[in-house]
Amino acid sequence: MEDNESRNVTNLSAIRDALMPPLESVLIEQGKRKAELYGSEYGIDRVGFLEDPQEPDVTFYAHATGGPKVVELYLCSWERRADSIEVAIKITHGVDVETVAYGAEGHGIGNTWFLAGVLRAMFPVLANLRVAELVARPEGSTPKRTRYLADLYKVIGFRDLEPRSLGAESLDPVLVLQLSSEDSVRRAISLAERWLSKPDK
Repeated sequence: MEDNESRNVTNLSAIRDALMPPLESVLIEQGKRKAELYGSEYGIDRVGFLEDPQEPDVTFYAHATGGPKVVELYLCSWERRADSIEVAIKITHGVDVETVAYGAEGHGIGNTWFLAGVLRAMFPVLANLRVAELVARPEGSTPKRTRYLADLYKVIGFRDLEPRSLGAESLDPVLVLQLSSEDSVRRAISLAERWLSKPDK
């Protein structure tokens, strides 16, 4: 049976307050790099969040200097474990994230520095708050895109929640990263730092 202390780690207000400073810092810094490469309108002007008191979730947004929201980080409680969090991320290049679906592809979608920055900020905060698992459900516009996103999450350190049997490939994957494992967190942070050091793409 889980004790109260374990269950309280999914207090999203605590996660919001702890994650906001490092997330804002890293995204504004990466925004400066993008602005130098692409123009001032690609910088990050500010980072904020939205939450519904009636729902167990919080959404962070990074606003580009040119106006659109270019990063969306959605966190919510996971129904299967009280001490775990589900995550979904949208990142664009000069396109408002609210105009694209999760898993979209094509011109204006994705950014290495912003993705790495989100991961670098998020992993240690959630681990320090004793979140046991981070859950992702990658879903693309096509099965090929879904497989690509699932493989990307697995590079980060996520694993299939349950072994995938033959024929289950048609189902959207449910992936889990063990934040209770110091080794998993350390490897994920190291990967994010390597991505931050690479040229943008």
